[in-house]
This record gives sequence, structure tokens and C-alpha cells, in this order.
Amino acid sequence: MDLREKLLEVARILGKEELESNMELEQVVEYLRVRAKKVVDEIESYREQLEASALLLESHVEELSKTYEELSTIFKITSIASRSLDPSEVIEEIMNELNGAIEARVALFIDKDGRRFFELGEEKHVEAYARYLTRYYLADECSTLVAENVKIDGVVFSNVLIVPVKGSRATWGVMGFAEKSNSPIFTASDRKLVEAVAQRLASSYDIKAFIDEKIRQERLMEEMRIAGQIQLSLLPKEIPRVEFLEMDVFFKTARIVGGDFYDVVEPFKGKVFFVLADVSGKSVPAALLMSLAKGAIRAKTAVKPNDVHECNLVDLASYLNSFILENSPVDRFITCVMGCVSQDGGVRMVNAGHDPVFVLRTDGSWEEYPAIAQPLGIMDIFDAEETRLHLQPGDLVVLFTDGVVETRNVEKEEYGFDRLKRVVFQNRNKSVDEIIEDLRNDIINFSRGADQHDDITLLMMRYTGGGA
Repeated sequence: MDLREKLLEVARILGKEELESNMELEQVVEYLRVRAKKVVDEIESYREQLEASALLLESHVEELSKTYEELSTIFKITSIASRSLDPSEVIEEIMNELNGAIEARVALFIDKDGRRFFELGEEKHVEAYARYLTRYYLADECSTLVAENVKIDGVVFSNVLIVPVKGSRATWGVMGFAEKSNSPIFTASDRKLVEAVAQRLASSYDIKAFIDEKIRQERLMEEMRIAGQIQLSLLPKEIPRVEFLEMDVFFKTARIVGGDFYDVVEPFKGKVFFVLADVSGKSVPAALLMSLAKGAIRAKTAVKPNDVHECNLVDLASYLNSFILENSPVDRFITCVMGCVSQDGGVRMVNAGHDPVFVLRTDGSWEEYPAIAQPLGIMDIFDAEETRLHLQPGDLVVLFTDGVVETRNVEKEEYGFDRLKRVVFQNRNKSVDEIIEDLRNDIINFSRGADQHDDITLLMMRYTGGGA
């Protein structure tokens, strides 16, 4: 086989299906040259594609490796953070782990109170950076900062990465990194890693704040429950049973402790001293003033038995007025009714700024005895006179604080004086404790669905007779 035939055979192998048998040798060579160049170009293109694919694969592998390192760091930091409910106890370990991935020569963590829980780097860099973070990132609601060639207090940082630790309750602190050692800049990957850790820390701080708040609330509630028990212990354990009076009381605070108080004592046979009072305000402040006032009244009336018999109620009210002025804030006062019922039916009372005292006579008529003086604790001078009346057997005396008549329902309507009198009148032939129970149920039914906004105290006495 000559050269021409060999070249024709090669051309057929390269894809020339039909060749003219009479083609000149030069034509066959030219065809083979063009064809060979095309094959070389295709091989070169394929090589370039392989190189590009190799570079892309290498980039993906590097990115996956970096992602794995970040996930590993986040996993380790999450594991560290889970060991303590207080993030501040593990901040140093977390920052060490984080900076191991970031590789910064300067690193800081400063909490919202300005305390440094981690610092790394030369002193002048650390001090300048700490002042900047405290001045701007803890004073204002700032966001993440990634920057180059930042000058802070005369110190130039080639690169910085600052991420605040923002939770749902507060900005708990700030993480700052500077002078990345293996790169001229902090990368997007660095930023994402630090922000992920900051979010984890913020959640830990939020959880700790929530738990601390719950603990404080539980502690306060326990203290309030104890205070409520103490307050109840200051009230009469039971109403005295006397032969000429039938008595009962309904007492319910709006909160755990309250500002209403009452007292009923029989200092000696044939005399019953009573007081019903309402301290302005609610809860602990009112309860404290109530305790003071209750103690003052008991101290003043329990010195000698005969003191109650001879007690001038105006003098007692005046003493209590001065006591309150001396021992309570200027914005606190007390309304009260204090009085004495004798076995012969005689009643002496002083009403200092309180709701009227109602008396239901046996003939069905009502009498009202309103306040004759200002509330206690408002003015230095207390000027009043005793109110005197005489009870007949079967007469009912109704004393109450404004929490009774101001009880509201869901339509914001008040219980009112008329409804109180109507329920008492309708049940007047029942025993006092039954009337009190009927009133209690009626108040509850009236206000069903609405919150109790004020303390409720209701004291009722029926004169049964028994002496001259």
C-alpha cells in the first residue's frame, strides 16, 4: 500500500466517509491537517474544562471543609454554653474556641454592664478597642461591623469584626475581633460564624433573664403569701360572742394583702368596741399602714379595760390621725368608723371620711350616719363630734368599706348602696351570718367575670337586747 492509500485510510478513520478515489495527495494531506487541528482544539478545550472542574471541585471541597470547621466550632460552643445557665461563667471558654476559628490577634467580650469577660492582645490595642466597644456598642443599638483600616483612639487596626449580642430582652454585650492573622480581611464566613455564636449567647442570656425573673416573682409571691398570712393573723381570729349582739363579718382582699381592716373586742362585759377602716391604695404599702394603724388602735384601747368604757372616741381618732401623719407617706390616709355598743343599746361612733353606717330598724326604715370628719392622716387638726344613737332589739347595723358598693361587673356597673340595702332588707329576718352569706353570694354573682379591684369588708351587728 502506497503513501496515498495509507493517508486515505487515516482520513476514513478520522471521519471522512466518502473520499474521491482520484483525490490528489495534497488534498488528502490538507484534509488531514484541518482535521488534526480540530481534534487538537477539542482536546485543549476538554483539558481546560477539566482544569476548571478541578478548580471548582477544589473550591467546593475547601468551602465544605470550612463549613465543617464552622459547624464543629458552633457544636463545641453550644456544648460549652449548655453546661451553665449563666453565660458569663463560660464566656472565656467560648471566646477561646471562637477565636481559634477566627484567628484574630485582638479579641474582646464586654457585657452590657461594661465588664470584660475575655480579652486578648497587646494592652494598648485592647484598651483602645475596649473603650470603643463600650462607648458605641453598649451605649447605642449598633449592628455588626466589618471594616478595614479603622483608627480608634490613635491606634490603627488593619481589620475589625464587631458583633453585638442582641437578645429579645436586651443587648447583653458585644464581641470584638481585630487584626486577623491569616488574612488581610475578615471574611463573610467569619462574620456568619461570629453572628451564629452571638445569637446562641443572646438566647442563653434571655433564658437566664427569664429564669431570674421567674425566681424573683416566685420569691415575691412567697413573701406576699407570708405577708398575707401575717395580715390575717392581725385580724380577729373570731368575732366575740356576746349576749346582746349577733355579729359576723365578710373580708376579702383584692390582692394577697390589702388595706382594709376591722376589729371587734369586748374589753369587759357589757361593752363592744368596733372599728372598720380602709387605707388608701392597695397591696403592700396599704397593708403596712394598716398594720401600723391596727397596732396603734390596739395599744391605745387595750391599756386598761376601763379605758374603752371611758374612751373618748374623738380623742382616739385624733391620736390615730397624728400617728398616721407621723408614720406614713404624705399621700396615704385612712377612712374609718370606730364606735362602742353598750348592752343597753347605746351606740357612740366617729366616722372619719368613711362610707355611711346603715341602720335597718325593725319597722323596715333605714337610717344613715355619714362621715362627720375628714379621713385620718390628711390634716394636722382633727375636728369631729361623736355620733350617738340608740338601738332597739332586732335593729341591724351595717358597716362596710367602699370595695363593697364599688364592686363592678363586666359592664362596669357598680354594686351600689341601693342593691346592698335591698339584699339586707330582703333577708332581714335571717340570722346575721346568713345575711352576710347572702350578700357575699350576691356580690360574687354580680361581679362574675370581672376582676375584684378593691378590698371588701362587711361587718354586720344585730342588737338582740338584754339590759338596762
